[in-house]
Amino acid sequence: MQYAKDGITPVEIEAVIRQLEAYSAADLYESNKAGAFFAPYEFFYGWRKTAGGDLIEKDGIDSLYSIIKGLFHPTRLCDVIRNFVYLPDASRREEKILCRHPQYYAATKL
Repeated sequence: MQYAKDGITPVEIEAVIRQLEAYSAADLYESNKAGAFFAPYEFFYGWRKTAGGDLIEKDGIDSLYSIIKGLFHPTRLCDVIRNFVYLPDASRREEKILCRHPQYYAATKL
């Protein structure tokens, strides 16, 4: 391994990645699911609506378009990063919680 030759251990690599994770609000998997960086896969969720008023949830390749037009719409993404990413104060673990689309649309309708 190149890292072993350079004297960098896997633990040091993980520490650097965790420091960079502080700047990441959302991660997108190949299955068109979004979630917080380093969260277990079961906490990732598909963003299946482009706007809160959509009647039909998208699935398959259409879900890729809906996550790009929905979550990654510039205005909505800024709103999610600012108001819908939760960083627990009392947690012993480094964790970050990202809202799901039903939570986002319900909260913004209030």
